[in-house]
Amino acid sequence: MNKTDTTVHRVILIPGLWTSGYFMTLLARAVRKAGFDVSIFSCPYVRRSLESNIDALHKLISTFEGQPFSIVAHSLGGLLAIRALEQYQPANFKRLVLLGSPIAGSAAARSFGACEIGRIMLGHSLELLRSGVNVTGDYDIAQIAGCKPRGLGRRIAKLDTLNDGGVSVSETQAPWLTHHLVLNESHAGLLFSAKVAGQTVCYLKFGYFYSGLRCRDQGVRSLNTSLYPELRPLDSTLHGLVGIKL
Repeated sequence: MNKTDTTVHRVILIPGLWTSGYFMTLLARAVRKAGFDVSIFSCPYVRRSLESNIDALHKLISTFEGQPFSIVAHSLGGLLAIRALEQYQPANFKRLVLLGSPIAGSAAARSFGACEIGRIMLGHSLELLRSGVNVTGDYDIAQIAGCKPRGLGRRIAKLDTLNDGGVSVSETQAPWLTHHLVLNESHAGLLFSAKVAGQTVCYLKFGYFYSGLRCRDQGVRSLNTSLYPELRPLDSTLHGLVGIKL
């Protein structure tokens, strides 16, 4: 994909487990300011089967009538998005940005799901969180992980040293990811961080993360505007995309 592809298209925001579209407010604002059309897809992970949620997401995508679209998904929402892409392989898909999604499986979910109350609270989402996902198709998928260990997940499971309080950084990594970035945010904080919003917008627009923000680069290419003169306006305007000083 062209690194300067700035085609305006639709973006679907998918919240994670036990959350709703309300939690995507900051991201929605940032994405809209960047010129994208935004749809928020919320689904009952606990009481509805994975297959039913995948079908519901596919029905939403079908209403776009071929309009190019990307997805930004938090936590479990990213696993759902990947399963839907693998199952339906929509030709108009462009990019997927994951936010703290345990694509390699969740140790916290496995520990919590070992008790009856955990199985009840996780419901139909348990098996997907246990197993994680794999990607066989050729998709542009990036991940932003957190490394601020604040959250209940670390209370119920042994997480790696680098974790966001619910998901270990290692659980967010896979060889099929196009890019992987780690920011100093907690699992929930990924949804309310201006830096995350800015990096997400940058990736949606250009297919790269912005190297001008402090981050832990996991050995993948980041967008360096000094190398791409046509993108230098990002140095002064990226902050304005989210309306908050980064």
